[in-house]
Parts: sequence; structure tokens; C-alpha cells
Amino acid sequence: RRDVVAILEKHGGKLSQRKRLLDAGCGHGEFLSSVNTNVECWGFDVSSSAIELAKERNLNARLENIDIMGIPVERDGFVLDGAFDYVTCLGTIEHTMDPSDSFRRLMRLLNAGGILLITAPLQFKDCMSYIEAELNGKTNERFCDWEEWVRMLGPQQPEEWIRVGDSDQKDIWMVYKKGDTC
Repeated sequence: RRDVVAILEKHGGKLSQRKRLLDAGCGHGEFLSSVNTNVECWGFDVSSSAIELAKERNLNARLENIDIMGIPVERDGFVLDGAFDYVTCLGTIEHTMDPSDSFRRLMRLLNAGGILLITAPLQFKDCMSYIEAELNGKTNERFCDWEEWVRMLGPQQPEEWIRVGDSDQKDIWMVYKKGDTC
């Protein structure tokens, strides 16, 4: 997970006390546990049991049971829109009902110049029939090639995209920077 921090810092500067990071789809807090404790960390996940497990890890983070599709404008008097310097969505967006809308909602949370890092699985044309047979239509998980992911997430092109992984598992990492007018 150090690679994630390196990508965030490459595009948005050093994580520091004056920075705020949200991990959308944080699960049980694996990534948040590896982040520099100097940054203010938040974690949202649709799974209440995952949030409870994250809380048991005593992370230095504000953890909330919130679905990406239902992120409020404000939470407990704190305005979330434009509040974050960094937002990560690691292996989560492919599970949402509408990745394009999820992308827009995540971008809304960034301040001007903020960085959004999304990771998602890449499609393997040679094993798609196996995957489709295993899933049997019982999930909304998406497997797309990198061009489809970039197109699906909207008109804004990523600052950088990276293919990572080995022959068994490949992901795309897409880095977006929020401009002053987004």
C-alpha cells in the first residue's frame, strides 16, 4: 500500500497534518492503517461489519458506515463537499451500481487541486467466460479494459493511468486531479 501513498504524493504533494484523506470503500481499514498518522484520515464503507472491524483496529481515522452512492453533503455539522485533499477508492468502484455517478460523487468531495485515486480490475478476455460462469450474474462487479474504465468515468481524463499486477490479476490505477472549475 506504500505504492498508493507514493502515487498520491506524486500528484498532490506530501501527506501532512494540514491534509485530509478519505478512503471510500475502506473495508476493515487496511489502507488507512498504513497511512502516515500525520494526515487526517476518514474511511467510509457500505458494510457496517467492515467498519466495526476497522474500529477494532484503533485506527487514527474517522470511520463511517456510508455508501458511496449516498455520501451526504454534510455529516454531523462537517461539510464534506470540497473537504478532502485526497480520496482513494481502491477496488471498490466496480461494485457500485453506477460507477460514473460514483466517480462524480467522489470528485465532489475533493477541494481544488485534490487527488482522486481509483483502482479497478481489468478485463481478461481469455478468462471472461470462466468469470461469468463463476459469478452467474449474481454481482454488479465490472471487468472492463482500461479504455472502457476511462470512458465510463466521464469526460475528465486521468492525470495518469497505470496497469499493475501479474498474469493472474491485473488492475488499472487511475489518478484524477480536481481543477478549480470541476
